[in-house]
Amino acid sequence: MVGVSWFEAEAYCKLLSQELGRPIRLPTDEEWERAARHTDGREYPWDNVFDGHRLNCAEFWAGEDDLSELAKWHKWLESDSFKMASTTIVGQFPAGNSEAGVSDLGGNVWEWTSSWYDREKVYRAVRGSSWNYDGRSARCASRVRDLPVDFNANVGFRVLSPGSIPGFCVLDTGC
Repeated sequence: MVGVSWFEAEAYCKLLSQELGRPIRLPTDEEWERAARHTDGREYPWDNVFDGHRLNCAEFWAGEDDLSELAKWHKWLESDSFKMASTTIVGQFPAGNSEAGVSDLGGNVWEWTSSWYDREKVYRAVRGSSWNYDGRSARCASRVRDLPVDFNANVGFRVLSPGSIPGFCVLDTGC
């Protein structure tokens, strides 16, 4: 799901939690990064080397190995392949799954987290990168901000149910 504000993502989690009778929520910034990095601190969810064929990103759509140079990326934004680019179904890039088997932690859409980006509590942290960004933003450490009221075609969310993966706990989440 894309084009939803942080408030809508939160509301969905609350509704789903009521429907299922168990806690459902957006992941925190730290939980999201742990799921992507695993315990070895990898740079990308799959390992330490960028590969544009493992995720839905600008390089995949452009058929290029590297669009990190700003001029190349801007040129791609004006190309026919950019006009064809979009989100993809979850799991379309299984070679890009994390160690825990989680899909699309790099690329496809930026994802809302429950964490604030700033001390002033104006922006929410979003993670994961998007189909229209180059591979640098798909790193596990990449983090950008967005206003919680924004609706963007490249921002979505994933849900978390604490304790739903046996043995996978992050920080003090009560798993």
